[in-house]
Amino acid sequence: LGYSHRDIISGPGHDAVNVSTMTPVGMVFIPCVDGISHNEIEATQPESLAAGANVLLHAVLEYERTGGSDQR
Repeated sequence: LGYSHRDIISGPGHDAVNVSTMTPVGMVFIPCVDGISHNEIEATQPESLAAGANVLLHAVLEYERTGGSDQR
């Protein structure tokens, strides 16, 4: 899709830990302004939200296109 990205290891499992027993999971992280997250002053630029939603959309479409195969 042309967005800049990097692979990261996230310590928190969020809901993905529980859901992963039933289906393959993945998480899309989007940048917060000044890197501040999990805080009341957390903010994200609308463009970053749109890009994250677009990545999620294409991931779901690709999962469907491949017949829902496990791509771990």
